[in-house]
Amino acid sequence: MATRRIAMLTAIICLTMMTAFPATASAATVGGDLICLHWTLDDNGRLDIVRKADGYDGLMYEFPEDDNIVAWQGYRNRIKTAVIHEGVQTIGHNAFKDCVNLKSVTLPDSLERIGQNAFLGCSSLTEVSLPHWVTIYPAAFAECTALTHFEFPEGSYYVGSNQFRDCTALRRVTLPGSVKQIGPYAFCNCTALTDISLPDGLEVIDMFAFTGCKKLADLTIPASVTALGDFAFSECAFTDVAVPPGITELSDGVFSYCRSLESVVFPGPVTVIRRQAFMGCAALKALSLPETITEIGKQAFYGCTDLESLSIRSDTVTIDEQAFQDCARLTLCCRLDSDAYIFASGHGIPRRPLTEHLLDLPAGLEEITPETFAGLASADAVRIPAGVTRIADDAFAGSEVVLLLPAGSPWIAWAADHGLEAFIE
Repeated sequence: MATRRIAMLTAIICLTMMTAFPATASAATVGGDLICLHWTLDDNGRLDIVRKADGYDGLMYEFPEDDNIVAWQGYRNRIKTAVIHEGVQTIGHNAFKDCVNLKSVTLPDSLERIGQNAFLGCSSLTEVSLPHWVTIYPAAFAECTALTHFEFPEGSYYVGSNQFRDCTALRRVTLPGSVKQIGPYAFCNCTALTDISLPDGLEVIDMFAFTGCKKLADLTIPASVTALGDFAFSECAFTDVAVPPGITELSDGVFSYCRSLESVVFPGPVTVIRRQAFMGCAALKALSLPETITEIGKQAFYGCTDLESLSIRSDTVTIDEQAFQDCARLTLCCRLDSDAYIFASGHGIPRRPLTEHLLDLPAGLEEITPETFAGLASADAVRIPAGVTRIADDAFAGSEVVLLLPAGSPWIAWAADHGLEAFIE
């Protein structure tokens, strides 16, 4: 009797197991059903995802309350190819996250959304082709370290945050004219990126958008851009930059450590250069700021070791104590008695006057006779040529001009004795 009971119990357990774990097509093929999808992964690593006839939205998978665990998570390392069939509308959050052997994915025309982190860490994925514009959530393709190019379809208006962060093989990106904003960290640390054109009509480049794009040397920021986020272009390879005319403030670190940057042009009314905006731009030699400038922030030019000349035309400007830290070669060119002129004097920074009306004396001149420039009002600076051997004591009586002298000139002390400022050019 006991033997018969054990046999019956064993049969019930086996039947229960068969019901809970239905047989698959073969020992190496796995699959299953979600609310609206059926998926199969074959022994060649091909994952097929099909919308069921009664599927209500074609969602990639259910969304548990605690986390978004996809049905095939336990087989991620086996997936080499993903074919998402027509009818599927959404690739959910984390759907293919860390499928490190996924090389290709086929997307259907029915696709409308790609979720957050959907392909994050797919380090073997080399190419993705979108059938049309779709909504792409943050970090959808982050850390796809084999991805080499990406083309946004017409109608795309936003590049999401972290979307291609750390895609270190990404070389070429095509943006349509419809794109209005590039989100935070969108291309951060895309160290191979060399080919991207920003469309006219682009309005916002958010913080850290291109930080660490160390090969990005040829890029024009469209005149339509009105906002540049913090560190947006830090560590890029630009040699020249034209700040869009709609920009009134340069944000923190926006061009920091652009070590090849040699030229910056300000077509518009920039008023503020914020903290570390040009920090570490070691190739920058000369810069002329617009008259609208009112503030230069902390470490704005820190470590610009080759910066020799900075022209500040504004009379009233607030300059942080550390704005020019480690700028050993710097000479400030500014108007007499301006805030910048006083700052330079108080911080031991060489200074030169910016003059509105310069009187350039002829090269063959040898003597400046008495009262020649007494009460001079038509010029605020006079350039003295190297051949001058005598200047009368009252040659500049009643004048407040600045003398610009050649290297090695003997007239520095004379100017000081006669109440005039003089500078060696």
